[in-house]
Amino acid sequence: MTTVLLWIGALFYFFEFLLHLLALPILEHDKIFLYTHDRYIALFALTYSVLLFLISTDKRKYNTLFLFVVIGILFSFLNGFYISSAGGYAPLFNVSAVDSQLQILGYFFLAWYFLLLISWYGGGIKRKKKNLLQTTKKDTFIPAARFHVLTPLFDALCNAVGLGGKYRNRIVAKLDIQGKMQVLDAGCGSGSLALDVKKRYAKAALYAVDADPTILAIAEQKAKEAKQQIHFRKAFLQKLPFPDNSFDVVYSSLVFHHLSSNIKKEAMKEIHRVLKKDGRFLLIDFGRPKHILFAIFSWFTVIFEEGYDNYKGRIPIMVTDSGFSKVTEVEKYKFNIASLEAVK
Repeated sequence: MTTVLLWIGALFYFFEFLLHLLALPILEHDKIFLYTHDRYIALFALTYSVLLFLISTDKRKYNTLFLFVVIGILFSFLNGFYISSAGGYAPLFNVSAVDSQLQILGYFFLAWYFLLLISWYGGGIKRKKKNLLQTTKKDTFIPAARFHVLTPLFDALCNAVGLGGKYRNRIVAKLDIQGKMQVLDAGCGSGSLALDVKKRYAKAALYAVDADPTILAIAEQKAKEAKQQIHFRKAFLQKLPFPDNSFDVVYSSLVFHHLSSNIKKEAMKEIHRVLKKDGRFLLIDFGRPKHILFAIFSWFTVIFEEGYDNYKGRIPIMVTDSGFSKVTEVEKYKFNIASLEAVK
């Protein structure tokens, strides 16, 4: 259905392209005499027609492009709404001008837009529920800030939304690392949390892994500048490069909502494998929202990442099924972020 809707949208915009390119009478040109305006709209429509057709050829590959396209379409629609409400020229896809000869087409466009969103993202959620996402089978990963281009800004973004120093201090306090324990940061990101852990528990042997070489380089540079010895390694959580019974404590902060259901389970089993007997696993990530009004961040992780299991409150069950015992929620943070502690 999604592919069909994309084709309809491509044809829809190609139709608008022809109307404006040829300046057909249906556009009511007695209201406006801007030749360049028509050419601009024609180029705009042709661009979206081509983009929608391109996205239809490989929906998974062009997932990010689709996001930007639908945002652009929404803004163009709102612009048309504003123009017509201000008494100006009624654009082709305007639903507010009652006297518009193309009002029914405007309603069709609006219905198409929301059907496309529901089909695209609704289908994505179903795929997550069925564990059929192929991207996770190819050892790919979702970057820390969702998009690679935002990776250098990850720390700034965390600080901006209140997930900076105070958030990390609460995690560090929960770890309760004793003496020369072996500790693993599973998904260290930019290394800020690993640095705080090492400064607090200086005698501990701290290892940190991440699948993203770009953000791992940032973490290594920060540790070097801080003169802290942290053993960084590039690795996926479902393929940890450590022998059995290696660590006393493993912790992971805001990583598991980036992993599909299958990879979550594999990663939890791997963490269970590398933990020593009676070793502790602290998992901090989005949990089930207590109220729909506070679910916006969880919805974001469901739509744009892999947070469906988090949203449904399945993480504690998945941890237990991976072989852990005494799985308890030890703290609740803002944005529905929960801290779970489990024992091997």
